[in-house]
Amino acid sequence: MHKYELDIIGNAIDSLDEALDKYAQGQSGCTRSHKFALLHFCHFMELILKHYLSTVEENLIYSKVFRVVAKRAKDDGIPLIEAFEILENEEFDFESPIKGHQNPHTITLDMALEYLESDKEYFDSEFASEIRSLKDLRNDIEHHKFEMNTKEVRLVLGRLTRGFDEFTDIFSVVGLQNVISKKQLGVFQTLADEYEHELEEAKVEVREAHNAAFRGVRPKHQYDVHWATYDCPECNVSDLMIPNIDSSTGFKCTMCGNEDSEDIEVDCEICGSSWANGEMSSWVDTYSYTCPDCNDFDSKY
Repeated sequence: MHKYELDIIGNAIDSLDEALDKYAQGQSGCTRSHKFALLHFCHFMELILKHYLSTVEENLIYSKVFRVVAKRAKDDGIPLIEAFEILENEEFDFESPIKGHQNPHTITLDMALEYLESDKEYFDSEFASEIRSLKDLRNDIEHHKFEMNTKEVRLVLGRLTRGFDEFTDIFSVVGLQNVISKKQLGVFQTLADEYEHELEEAKVEVREAHNAAFRGVRPKHQYDVHWATYDCPECNVSDLMIPNIDSSTGFKCTMCGNEDSEDIEVDCEICGSSWANGEMSSWVDTYSYTCPDCNDFDSKY
């Protein structure tokens, strides 16, 4: 029988691959997949942080060892990282607390974060806050009834992917782009690139809005649904300006929030025909929008 064995870093990357796969399914319209993307990514986070602590000291990932460091930090009123360094200088045997234990209990995600945050010079507390927020949502999924804003989950996963890509590079943990599967590399690169991720999210929002506008409408009545897209002149991306009831023009870009475009069609106040507003003229104190046909006096007289 073939055995499937993974070390801590292999297990972490396996979970990241699964998270990226579920994320891609969510982007394709499978809302349910976002839940599993979140769960797998949380597993990746926990394991990659434990792996980092094991590179500091291989036994530091065990809770009994960690508590020795935590007690020293509390007794001396110093950060965890300083307490560890003092114990190391004193040649403390970090294996001693777990001797005789075949399967010692490992630290939690919160413990790993506590150690990392004690290194204030190099670790970003905002990044830690994002990690805790996702972990809290994971706990709700596993133990409680929960509500999930799928777009926010996707955005958080993007921010955390960028954060871990930077973290693993700065702390020389592992080159993530070198170890994830080729199948998921494109998804990872999109998430790791802030602009590409925002653009992908903007396109998803357009697709979701389109589907919502036509949901339940019979094919023969779809021509009655007034839904259109326009290219955004601000961010220079095609078909991102979609109908928006809160916009002053009736349209808004899902990428940059721009509401103005000369391509947006409006009705002529004289004949009622639709034209791009950039082609309309105004008559002082009379009309705001008059089409080229109604302004073509030479052909009429």
